[in-house]
Amino acid sequence: MLVAMGTQPSSRAQEGAARSGVLGPDAVFREARRALREGSLEEAYEGIDALTRAFDVHFALEERVYFPALAVLRPRLADSLREFGEEHERMRLRLGELARGVRTSERAPLLEALEDLVVIFLRHEGREEELLAVLECDSGH
Repeated sequence: MLVAMGTQPSSRAQEGAARSGVLGPDAVFREARRALREGSLEEAYEGIDALTRAFDVHFALEERVYFPALAVLRPRLADSLREFGEEHERMRLRLGELARGVRTSERAPLLEALEDLVVIFLRHEGREEELLAVLECDSGH
């Protein structure tokens, strides 16, 4: 759900972010990209750090609230939910690599790695949205 990639976050996601006062990965991704392209070394590091924190908040909410509730309500989703958690961990590792790379690597490969991460995140979010749509249909709403 990254606006910078030409997609729009769902209204549900926008409302949740507005209520929480927390910037989601969308806005922070744009800043991380800008910082890697144009900013100082410190700005680039801060941009990746802010993106990491936004993803941490996003993933923690899913892993601590949504996934456990869904696992209880729909035990047949256990495998999918486990896969989503594993994908979160892989994305966390990539973000860690980006953070370490900011201080030691050229910017072009870092931008490419950031764009790759966004594609992975968008696919992941799409699959999560599909799961929610199926749940809505199952509940008869």
